[in-house]
Amino acid sequence: MFFTARVGHPLSSSLLLTFAAPFLLVTLAAADRLLGFSSAWAGWPFFISLFLIGMPHGAADLLVSAELGSGGGWRPVLIGFMPYFAIMVLGALALALVPEFALIVFAAVTFLHFRDADYQTLKHRAPESPSDPLLSAAGRAAIVLALPFWSSTDAAVGLLNRLLELLGAATRVSDPSTAKLLGGIAVGLGLVFVLTSWCSRLLRRAQGEWRLVRAEAVETAGLGIGLAVLNPLFAMGVYFLAWHSLRHLRELCSFLWPNEDHEDIPQFFLGIARIHLRSLPLLLPTIVVYAGMVVTLAKPWNVTDMALLIIVVFIVVTFPHHLQILRMFAVINLRPQAAKAA
Repeated sequence: MFFTARVGHPLSSSLLLTFAAPFLLVTLAAADRLLGFSSAWAGWPFFISLFLIGMPHGAADLLVSAELGSGGGWRPVLIGFMPYFAIMVLGALALALVPEFALIVFAAVTFLHFRDADYQTLKHRAPESPSDPLLSAAGRAAIVLALPFWSSTDAAVGLLNRLLELLGAATRVSDPSTAKLLGGIAVGLGLVFVLTSWCSRLLRRAQGEWRLVRAEAVETAGLGIGLAVLNPLFAMGVYFLAWHSLRHLRELCSFLWPNEDHEDIPQFFLGIARIHLRSLPLLLPTIVVYAGMVVTLAKPWNVTDMALLIIVVFIVVTFPHHLQILRMFAVINLRPQAAKAA
């Protein structure tokens, strides 16, 4: 069975995380073809992510900052968190003053964040492999962000324009055909990146490489089907919850409790529960700020606007979150080398 030889479990968290999200996306896409529910429920995955898996994985950044620092109580932890907070303040100012620019920067940083998180996951599966899956991760990140604009252009452009309206921006996307063209180009480039990565790695003929590429192909196919069929906001919310955030929680468990066996599924879910609990010092103020935005901006109240306002929160926090996570990944990746040296 895939991954069994490395992790020593017939059913491991790595195996679960590899196939659960693609299976969920394909299942939801098939159900949507029959029932047509994803547009009516478009905002719900993001709204759920405010309390479960999604926002808590980001709110754990204070916990990560404490672990990366020298410890010694809450005061040094809060002082060490000041650069993160300062970047958030600058992001909020940019969002208020030049929302179009802030949105462009957010798109670029989100691409890097999705790429690097996926890259970490792919490396985690086969740490001894000589192959480098970075190109595959970059291609998949491009597909995630661009495919809705190619496959569901009117819906994706409508959501983008509503987001710009909520931000108070004067700009609107007036030509959906241009968005479709650019989305198609980005998806094409993403596929070229992914296929180039797979072919170059298979040509190495490294042991186990075929199984790794096969799993990536299954994942990518499920991802593409879900993003192409489902409402763009619904699909992105499911991706954020079941793919990006849940896999990121696996890395958080490895970082925070390196001596525990997080390939064991009950232990992994226990780690997730602990992270949710320990993320509350940052999560609760975030929810309060978000609630203020909803009361002020989402009129009349509707779940789609409430989901888009969660994305507004992401615009402010994604850049410092990404910088923090790169530091965390560096620590995780150095641990095997330190163990060998010891």
